[in-house]
Amino acid sequence: MPISQSDILVTWHTLPTYAMRKLREWKVPMSRAESEAYLHVWQVTVHMLGVRDEYIPATWDAANAQSDQLLPSAMAPTREGVELTDILLDQLAEQTSPGRIDRPVVNALARYLVGDQVADWDAIPREPLWGPLVGTAWPALVAFREGLMPLPLVPDAAWLLDEAVRQYILLFLTKGQGAVIDIPTVNRPN
Repeated sequence: MPISQSDILVTWHTLPTYAMRKLREWKVPMSRAESEAYLHVWQVTVHMLGVRDEYIPATWDAANAQSDQLLPSAMAPTREGVELTDILLDQLAEQTSPGRIDRPVVNALARYLVGDQVADWDAIPREPLWGPLVGTAWPALVAFREGLMPLPLVPDAAWLLDEAVRQYILLFLTKGQGAVIDIPTVNRPN
């Protein structure tokens, strides 16, 4: 059974639409032009993945409405999701602390970012100490960073730091090799 337009859009909405909602929730300043440019990049991406233009949201309001329509019926817990989540969070903890001692912090951040429902589906443990701390500290960190942006040299320094982190992550994840992504052409048989 080939992957449908809806299947592609479900995955698509878990990236740009979800990210934009979080950016707005955290009150990250963004001009209308920046917001539209971000949407356009993702519109081109989903077009290149084969979604017909009439299904591609033209605005963020349309993207949010479509996301609200498609995602609830398509998202559910799976054994594969639990296993993949555990592997990814374990790898992150392995790379950010000796002996994975910060796995509780990684769990708390992941749970905060995806929300309780998805975190429960993916068996991400609740962290009684770190959960409330992350829930308070992360929005404050984002607000602090964004508050510094109008100062001289800060945007360039922030970009440099963000880019250095991105390059390190890319280098680590690919072990210095090019990233190969195989896009499936059929759904799981069951």
